[in-house]
Amino acid sequence: MYDKVVTAPRMISWYGDSGRPERRSNPDWPLELLQIRERVEKETHINFNAVLLNLYRDGTDGVGWHSDKTSSSNKDMNIASVTFGETRLFRLRHKTLKHIAPIEIPLHHGTFLLMAGHTNTYWEHQVPKTARPVLPRINLTFRQVREA
Repeated sequence: MYDKVVTAPRMISWYGDSGRPERRSNPDWPLELLQIRERVEKETHINFNAVLLNLYRDGTDGVGWHSDKTSSSNKDMNIASVTFGETRLFRLRHKTLKHIAPIEIPLHHGTFLLMAGHTNTYWEHQVPKTARPVLPRINLTFRQVREA
């Protein structure tokens, strides 16, 4: 963050295809993740080759305002998000047009959200921390990663 290494305020894990042609039987991916990816791809008609798993253990875990980093070759990367567990707020705000009110979307268990096109170019998003007691939440963000 800001060119410094910091501890993430949540638990994270990453899976990617590593350029393997046998993508559907990739031994690095747990079967359950492959099954969820296939369903997401069927719904979106978009192919994804990586996933970031986030475990928000309770209300003290969150993620601040940011746009996902993308390479210049994939600056309009699609990101498909699937939520399991406790409902948490997902907030979006426009980067430059401050007169546009922030958007709040409650992500309930089973919610699917697609950030497509210019979302990361023009918007920031966050999952704010909360003082209220909340149970764990797992969020999967499927991505289209391209080598730079």
